[in-house]
Formats: sequence, structure tokens, C-alpha cells
Amino acid sequence: MFVSSPTGVQKMKKIHTEGVSIFEKKNADYYDSFVNYGPLGVIIRTSNSLSSAMQNGVRDTKSVRDVLFDLHNYSAMAIMLLDEKGKHSTRVEQVKQIDAIPQQYLRK
Repeated sequence: MFVSSPTGVQKMKKIHTEGVSIFEKKNADYYDSFVNYGPLGVIIRTSNSLSSAMQNGVRDTKSVRDVLFDLHNYSAMAIMLLDEKGKHSTRVEQVKQIDAIPQQYLRK
């Protein structure tokens, strides 16, 4: 299978490098806004990206590849936040985090 081949590993590294570059550019614009609501906030942003892509289709200005890189980076950010905390939050902590998120960020 190509994914487990040396070529697949090289391609994966190239994608991660590109993802880091995109993260650096976006983080320069938004700073560390993703940390405000913890891992759950990042997961909600991921859900919003998926919902938008599914409901509205991928807009001309945002390709499927762009959406996938957003999801790639959101996943990495959530892992970074979990690792920083050193533990996974409990369900009670997750509910408290949801309650702290301004409603405009939550899609119905």
C-alpha cells in the first residue's frame, strides 16, 4: 500500500510541512485565538468547517484541499492543547467549556 511505503511517508511529511506553513500564516493573523476555549473549542471549529462544507458545498475560494488542511490543523491544535493540559478533560469539564463558548460560534 502506498501510504506505508517510503514514498507514502515522504508525501505525508510534505503534507505536514505544508500544514505547519498554513498554521504559521493563519496564526499570524489570528494569534493564539484557538486556545481560548481549549480542545473542545477546536473540535467545535472542526465541526463548523465540516458542516459548512457539507451544507454549502465548497466555495470557489476554498477548495476541498483547503478544507482538509483546516481539519488537519484543527486536529493538531486540539492534540497540542490536550498535551499541554497533560490530561483529557472529563465530561463535566467539557460541558463547562461548551457553556463558556459564545453562542455565535456554535452552529445549530
